[in-house]
Amino acid sequence: MKLFVGLGNPGTKYARHRHNVGFMALDRIADRHDFGVWRRRFQGETAEGELGEERVLLLKPTTYMNDSGRAVGEAQRFFKIPLEEIYVFHDEVDLAPLKLKVKTGGGSAGHNGLRSISSHIGPDYKRVRIGVGHPGQTEKVPDYVLDNFAKVELEWLDPLLEAIAAHAQYLNQDKKDCVRFLTNVARLVREPGQTGVNKPSKDTLSTKQHALTSPSKPRPHFRREFWSLDNPKKWHRSFRKAGREMLRAGWHELKRNYASFKRSRSKATYIAVTGSSAKTTTVALLSHILSAKAKVKTQLRTNHDVFTWKTLADVTPEHDYVILELGTHGPGDIPKMAKVVRPDIAIVTLVNLEHFSAFRSKDAVAKEKGSLVEAVQPSGLAILNKDDPRVLAMSDSSKARVVTFGKSEADYSQDKLISTELGRLIFTLNHRDRQIRLETRLSGAHNCLAVSAAAACALELGVSEATVMERVASFEPVFGRMSIHATDQGPTFILDCVKAPYETIPLALEVLRDCVATRKRFVLGNISDYAGKGTPKYRNTYRAALDVADQVMFVGENAHKSKASNDEIEAGRFVAFYTLEQLSHYIKSTAIAGEIILIKGSGNLHLERVVLDWEMEIKCWENNCGVEWDCLRCGLYAEPFTEHPADFRQRPASRKLLFVPRPIESIFVPNSKR
Repeated sequence: MKLFVGLGNPGTKYARHRHNVGFMALDRIADRHDFGVWRRRFQGETAEGELGEERVLLLKPTTYMNDSGRAVGEAQRFFKIPLEEIYVFHDEVDLAPLKLKVKTGGGSAGHNGLRSISSHIGPDYKRVRIGVGHPGQTEKVPDYVLDNFAKVELEWLDPLLEAIAAHAQYLNQDKKDCVRFLTNVARLVREPGQTGVNKPSKDTLSTKQHALTSPSKPRPHFRREFWSLDNPKKWHRSFRKAGREMLRAGWHELKRNYASFKRSRSKATYIAVTGSSAKTTTVALLSHILSAKAKVKTQLRTNHDVFTWKTLADVTPEHDYVILELGTHGPGDIPKMAKVVRPDIAIVTLVNLEHFSAFRSKDAVAKEKGSLVEAVQPSGLAILNKDDPRVLAMSDSSKARVVTFGKSEADYSQDKLISTELGRLIFTLNHRDRQIRLETRLSGAHNCLAVSAAAACALELGVSEATVMERVASFEPVFGRMSIHATDQGPTFILDCVKAPYETIPLALEVLRDCVATRKRFVLGNISDYAGKGTPKYRNTYRAALDVADQVMFVGENAHKSKASNDEIEAGRFVAFYTLEQLSHYIKSTAIAGEIILIKGSGNLHLERVVLDWEMEIKCWENNCGVEWDCLRCGLYAEPFTEHPADFRQRPASRKLLFVPRPIESIFVPNSKR
């Protein structure tokens, strides 16, 4: 990390003084490179951002020029920044106007700001000396530097400051880069008295300008046949397709830039949560806790970058906290979002083999999730799961303070876990010498992960223990994520149907094992995110479910993969269904009061319709409708799928009828028994 210090005096009456040219240089760097808002810290004003690939802290001491060293010393000791990474921008009367030099160490040459800094941290820091000219007589120097720039001087001052900001990334320990900095600045400006400003060459284009012309950046392009007139219809289709691609790319980039702009102007605390599981519950619970005494903006369940941009764009000055759920569909998604979000706090729950086709290994997933921790500002906080070694290893790349949660030896450790008859979770959270008893409405010991992460974050933010306990006790589970639904004189459903990574299925079965009921049944839809062939996964899940459930039901195109024996089928231990409608009718006809039915599967089958069918008449039973969100958000479950709007029916371009590759009617419930 680098520290850029601009010297000057605070207040509007000093703003245009020659002595404040250091302040002016830092303001121009912050504006050009989209640094965050200026915040009062270290007896000064600070802003954080990136120049090239390095993190930079800008500091404008507000202790007045003669005591600038107090602010610089505090910042240097807090971040432990070596002196060779500290750059002080200041006015230099011994240099002619427009002249610029970089110097390491040396005396103060009568400059009180430099004298103060040297007395606090030593003289071996770097100085960026900005020439303002000499009044001609030594006794006139104080009045000269404490006077505004003349109007004629502004003609060269503005281009000079712009050039400094454009090439500030070249200020580092490499002498060649420092020479490049000085050379590029000189190319962009002219001597006083000359008209105009040098036109920058290609080598001196700013980062943003270069990004627009860089050949390495992929750009929408026309297909080759676009230029062929042999087939006018093909030509017209190619033109329209290329136009849509360009418009879509430009519109997406515009939304991202606006989100970045809103983030840089916001003074709210930004909290980003990621992980292969439990992130949605963590975000929802943390939002519920913080909203007790603050205004919170939340991005929940929709964790694509488009929704992140929209959430950031909707943030207002009244919001105290912004909590974001960041997910990924492939490498590079989280780094892209993290660069815009610039979180103050990052929470990582755990690492599993999520989106196997994109990542192929847990280490690749960990690298993707870890990019969020790397993006946390040094003054921020990283909250990590100590029980997951891949998550804990992310602390090595964190520039921020790290707090851990987990079962033992963590900063926030879990103890005395209890499950009620419906598997509701009660446990104690230990922090230092304090014990917090948390009674939840969540099912399953694995939800300790989400509760501990949310509670730890709230406590670190200063929320009282009483408020945390009260809000945790009143929090209802997110629909479809181990949510409990009791029916009148019928079964109690535990619904976990948003996603079903193979490695998380045993956690759901543990909940069913801990429940106390007259009968237990388990429903499985589709399993997601696994390596290798699917048949062993469904077979192993069936065998594990038989140990905890009285009856196991599979639904969908993979129902035949259970490999259930004929004896188990005849005894009613296993039943399979082609469609969800068959499953729902079967459950209705065989349900008994007091039983518990755990429904588990990925979201594409929309298993929540089994529960909704108890409360209302469901008419949409399409197995593969292609809608990503649940039926409650869709709202069209009371109408047949064929009567849905055309854009809904045509959404899944690759939708196909479910099929069974071999005749196994003997294990399927025929329609006559529905």
